[in-house]
Amino acid sequence: MRTVDDYARLGQVTKTFYYDKLTVLPDEKNIREILEKHPKLVWAVSHGPGFAPVFINMALQEVLLKNGGANRHQLMIAWKHFYKIPLVKQMIQHFSQLPEPLNGDDIIQKFSSEDYNDFIVYPEGENSIYGDGKQVEEFISPRFLEIAIAANAPVLIAAHYGSQNSASKKSLSEKQVSLIKKFAPKAVQKLAKPGDVYLPGFKSSKAEEFKVIFKLYEPKLTLASLPEDKAERRKALAKEAEKVREIMQGLLNEVTGEAA
Repeated sequence: MRTVDDYARLGQVTKTFYYDKLTVLPDEKNIREILEKHPKLVWAVSHGPGFAPVFINMALQEVLLKNGGANRHQLMIAWKHFYKIPLVKQMIQHFSQLPEPLNGDDIIQKFSSEDYNDFIVYPEGENSIYGDGKQVEEFISPRFLEIAIAANAPVLIAAHYGSQNSASKKSLSEKQVSLIKKFAPKAVQKLAKPGDVYLPGFKSSKAEEFKVIFKLYEPKLTLASLPEDKAERRKALAKEAEKVREIMQGLLNEVTGEAA
């Protein structure tokens, strides 16, 4: 199983294409203490616009390398539709060490029972195309909380600022909506008619400063308190996930305000 250090070498070379300086809030001492105290963490990270996950992945690697996390093992997953694209599929398979995408139950079992330290998730998922990165969009699924609860792991909520130029506002036609529906059916549910979305752009979007802010959250739900009925369980998870989203929005407001 590869470690963070195995993946991060290339990333720390290419990060210079994305940002000049990384600022960690509240401070890096706080992150080091969290990593030392918690051998398992579920990282719930704001998605941001466009190619923002590329920025934040580089930043998280840097944070881990600088704060004692080089030997941690990460369970990496990718958008399942990436597995349908030649070459992208092979790249995803290499970095995730997973031949096929995992469903929610598989992730819960794998992360809770195997030698993984970190599971990083972007709960907004496909809904990220509806925002410019200054608002946390509705979460696609609350099951990241179930993963944390099953693994007895806290949730490290993270928000970031500096990648806002990596997407451009686009007005979609009926034809473009149909194309998105083919690749991102959950996202298109909100597109009752053609409208404005934020899609990855190809202009220069390097940030002078990229900011990341963290807050540790201990789930209030437990394995014992989770309802057996699937519908009731999802409802309980969704209620707590909304609290996480509110905290994430507060963090995003804070870091955006400081960057303004």
